[in-house]
Amino acid sequence: MSISFPLLLLLVLLSTLTFSDDPTTLIYSTCSKSQYPPNSPYQLNLNSLLSSLSAASSFSLYSQFTTSSPSISGLFQCHGDLSLSRCSSCIHSAIPRLFSLCSSSSSAAAAAASIQLRGCYLRYGNDTFLGHTDTNLRYKTCSTGGNGGGDEFLAARDEAFAAVAAVPATGSSYRMASAGPVRAEAQCMGDLSLRDCSDCVLAAATQVKISCSGAAAGEVYLGKCYIWYSGGGKLPYGSGGGEVSGGGNNDDEVEKTIAIMVGIIAVIIFIAICLYYVRKKAKGKQ
Repeated sequence: MSISFPLLLLLVLLSTLTFSDDPTTLIYSTCSKSQYPPNSPYQLNLNSLLSSLSAASSFSLYSQFTTSSPSISGLFQCHGDLSLSRCSSCIHSAIPRLFSLCSSSSSAAAAAASIQLRGCYLRYGNDTFLGHTDTNLRYKTCSTGGNGGGDEFLAARDEAFAAVAAVPATGSSYRMASAGPVRAEAQCMGDLSLRDCSDCVLAAATQVKISCSGAAAGEVYLGKCYIWYSGGGKLPYGSGGGEVSGGGNNDDEVEKTIAIMVGIIAVIIFIAICLYYVRKKAKGKQ
C-alpha cells in the first residue's frame, strides 16, 4: 500500500495538532512556602490522600478527600470531555510532577500545592479551600492573531460567554457553547455550587476579555474555574506561551515540549521524504 507525499505531510500536521493537545502538558503549578518534613505524620496522611485521589480517577472525573489529624484536603478535576482512562493517566502524571516541582533538595515538600495540566487539575493543602470560591487569576494566554471579524466576532464571543456563564437548572461543571464562528468552553471545580460556578465563569470571561481584547482565541484560569474560546480554528496556546500568575513556572516544561515536538516532526518528515523518493525510484524502474 503506497501513501502519497501530500498525505504524509497531512499526517505530519495532524500529529502536531494532536501533540499540542496532550492532556499532560503543564499549564501552571503553585507551591506553598511552608513545607513538611519527610517521614512526618503530615507526609503519611498526604501519601494516603494522593493514593485515594489517584484511585478515584479511574471511575470519576472529579473527587475530593480530607484526612483526619493532621487534616489535609485534596481534590482533582479532569476536563469534562476526557474519558476515564485518559483522566486517570493525566492524574497519574500530575502527582509525581507536582512533587518534583514543589520539593526541596532536603526532601521536604510544600504543605500545599496545585498543578494544572491541559487535561486535569490536582490540589492539596491544609487550608479550607473545599467549597470556597476563588476567582484569583492563575494563568492567561491569548492567540497572537486578531479576530478578523470586528464587532461581529466580538458579539459572537460575548454570546458564547453568556451561554457558558448562565446558571443551568441541572448539569455538570463542564459547559460548552457556540455562537457564529466562536466556540467556548468553561469548567469549574466540582466542589462549587452551580451558582458559584457561574459567578466564577463570569469573572473568567471578564478577565479574558480584558486580557485578550480582540484576539481570535484565548483562555484564562482562575482559582476554581477556567474559560476557553476559539474563533476560526485558532488556538490560544502553542504560540508563545502564556502568563502565570500567583506562583509556579512552566518555562522548563514548555522548552521540553517544544524540543520533543520538533524532534517528532523532524523524524516524521524525514520518513515521509524517504518513502517519497523510494516510491519515485520504484516507479522509474517500471
